[in-house]
Amino acid sequence: MAVRDVKMTAEEFRLLKSEKPCELINGEIVYMSPAPGFLHQKISGDIFFSIKSYIIKHKGRCQVYAAPADVKLSDDTVVQPDIFVTCDPDRIDGQYHNGAPDWVIEILSPSTAGIDLGKKLFLYRSAGVKEYWAIDPDEKKIIVYLFDGSRSNIEFYSFEDSISAGIYRKNEEPLVIRAADFFNE
Repeated sequence: MAVRDVKMTAEEFRLLKSEKPCELINGEIVYMSPAPGFLHQKISGDIFFSIKSYIIKHKGRCQVYAAPADVKLSDDTVVQPDIFVTCDPDRIDGQYHNGAPDWVIEILSPSTAGIDLGKKLFLYRSAGVKEYWAIDPDEKKIIVYLFDGSRSNIEFYSFEDSISAGIYRKNEEPLVIRAADFFNE
């Protein structure tokens, strides 16, 4: 991932015509990796399907989106999480999801892990994301960050675990995702 020394606003970024996928982080363009591998896509698809199925089954008002979809965290930061859930559909204006989604999931790769676990983790927490999952397919582990105001809780899971989604834990039937299902290649 290469960073170019250009400061711009989200509005300028929206008008940018780039042939390469990129994000805007603190006013700087960050070029993303080329198309992800098949394991990344399988994990993303399986998790998206689990979340979407849960929302439909429970007639929830939350919505789930997969990359590429722009999330405008601030006037100088636009990111494309692998998956995000928003429970406030009014934040979507046709171009962006404006502000913090409720739940963000990033699937790590060697070229993105540093920014996903560094800058993006900080940005998501600062913007007000309630839950952030960092999934590491190579290590077959999941780190779940739960943010509640000034408090944080970090949970670690292996590929053998079932994970209860934080934003749905208080529901009569919580959303539980079996990590082993999406690590089976």
